[in-house]
Amino acid sequence: MSDTNPRSLCQCDDRDLVVLALQIIREPAAARYCPNANEPFDELVKRHCDSVKKAVKSRVGSSPDLDDIVQTSFMKAYYSLDKIKDGSRFKYWVRMIAVNEASSFMRSSRPAASIERALTYPEYANSRIPADIAEATLLLEKLHKDLPEQYMRVLYLRYYLDYTVNEVAELLEIDAGLVKWRTHRAKQLARGLLEEEGDATG
Repeated sequence: MSDTNPRSLCQCDDRDLVVLALQIIREPAAARYCPNANEPFDELVKRHCDSVKKAVKSRVGSSPDLDDIVQTSFMKAYYSLDKIKDGSRFKYWVRMIAVNEASSFMRSSRPAASIERALTYPEYANSRIPADIAEATLLLEKLHKDLPEQYMRVLYLRYYLDYTVNEVAELLEIDAGLVKWRTHRAKQLARGLLEEEGDATG
């Protein structure tokens, strides 16, 4: 266990830290007698906490639950560390866990996404707050299997990729007026689908 002192851990790459952390997880009896037993994983948390927090914030905004989601993400990473195939990709793996955790939080903390809130495009795309972007993303994920492709494509370009009406018209090679109509019609269909889902689960 002497290799787990703070000085040597700073010099380890992520792959080595994952190996050391797994050794401790697999040898809990030995870990009880090592005061620094959790330090390999602590070092991983310290290295990647900022990027994980940024990934979560992009989904939930400045939610008061932000830090709890980050902590839960690292806890889940710790208890499933033996599932990672390549320790050198830990930072991508833990961010994926965090994004999934944030998405689950959004689903559980909000009722069925409001069409009017999620799919209301402001005057400037960058004025949409992260929570609204996250809600729009979740709504599009929910609708993509049921909404006709021509309408889904318009919603995706408008509210996921933040293209303007004229840009969507150019990309799809259709009139801007038709883009507006399809957007309007897509919202009507989406509202109906969500209402049906609510009735089925109510």
